[in-house]
Amino acid sequence: MATINQPLVRRRGISLGARVPNEVIHERLIVIYLFLMPLITFEAVPLPTIAILGVSGLGALALLTSARGTFARMRISTAAIAFVGWCLVSATWVYDSTLFVNKSERFLIPAFIFLAIGASVPGELIVRGFLHGYYTLLGYIVFSLVTNPATRVQAATANEGALPGWHGPFVHKNAMSTLLVVGVVFLLAFETHRRRRWVAFGVIAVLLIGSRSGTGLAGIIFVITAWNWLRAFIKQQRRMTAPFVFFSFAGLLVSMVVGLSTLPIVLAAYGKDATFTGRTNIWSGVLWAIERRPLMGYGYGGVWISENVEPTFSMMRRIGFRAFHAHNGALDLILQVGLIGIVLFMCLFVPTLVSSLRLARRGSSVGAVIVVAGLAIAVMSLSESLFLGPWIPFICLCRGITLRAEQSPRRTSWRNTTAVRSAELSRGAPESRSCVPVAFINS
Repeated sequence: MATINQPLVRRRGISLGARVPNEVIHERLIVIYLFLMPLITFEAVPLPTIAILGVSGLGALALLTSARGTFARMRISTAAIAFVGWCLVSATWVYDSTLFVNKSERFLIPAFIFLAIGASVPGELIVRGFLHGYYTLLGYIVFSLVTNPATRVQAATANEGALPGWHGPFVHKNAMSTLLVVGVVFLLAFETHRRRRWVAFGVIAVLLIGSRSGTGLAGIIFVITAWNWLRAFIKQQRRMTAPFVFFSFAGLLVSMVVGLSTLPIVLAAYGKDATFTGRTNIWSGVLWAIERRPLMGYGYGGVWISENVEPTFSMMRRIGFRAFHAHNGALDLILQVGLIGIVLFMCLFVPTLVSSLRLARRGSSVGAVIVVAGLAIAVMSLSESLFLGPWIPFICLCRGITLRAEQSPRRTSWRNTTAVRSAELSRGAPESRSCVPVAFINS
């Protein structure tokens, strides 16, 4: 089996482990690009348009330095192309074009690059770049909270006063909490340095508690539950799979009944009300707008920005206060890009989850990460608009990764790799300097 520091294939007479300058340049550009993108797509750092386009150019350059034949072997998702293309085409009917160009530069153009990276770049580079970026983002959040008191209180809005809860360098605390939750999945799978992993978990726990985000709380509970359930599911023998799923479903139903019966108590303890902080009013206004243009929507980014432009003006009158998004992923999709848009999105999102679950059952840690992270995004989208915006490039990346992984005939065991590494650590073996297990590389 190839080691982590060796290339997986022999390149034109070059011995295993050797490097050529073009390969080194390619790897470094990919890592730098993936390191920078979370800071840009989640708008943690305000940057001018030229800088945003420059980083996208860096990603394109990284792809152009790929090894010969990479693009010929690449499998591209037509559903991803169709969905992102539909969002771009909506510029021809967008009702409010104020932020269309800005959103396209931050989310839609990177989506194409992320799709190509997922379909062509080795998994080790992707994880390395994202983990470097994630750790940097954690440090930047902590630095912002320590140095800027305004990041520890949510700014007042027209319908409510200043809200308690940390939001760091982000516009809203839920933007920070959702990013933290998805990052936990990567740490669970790919951070093999025990001390660094637990320090990161501790920082994330403090940030989520300080944010007082109900969405973040629900997301982290789901991630921990789903991750452990999936690991247990993979370990089941084939004859025990059906009973395991049955009893898991029964337990889920019991949990839902208990949760609904104790919901008023939980809401009161968390400072919420029966309208989920006005979300039911927002959903009513969004449904009113959807009924008037259901097929094609109002265009990508065509609502919520300018209060005096329809349909935002009429929605605000029905909602009763200033809202900034739909607070629901599915409703937000239909409102902006219509029923056509949500169908195209489901053609991208559902196959990604199905493929990743199939890979996870084969023992692939990347499959486990994608299915848990994808479902976490879907769960948190019940109260936040996560399907459009910074998560578009991430979903396209995941689809590219699953397509590339399905091409590989290699099957390595995620749980066996974890068990072997645990045994090594128990014998006093030094912890790996790499943050990527072999199971992911060969997936």
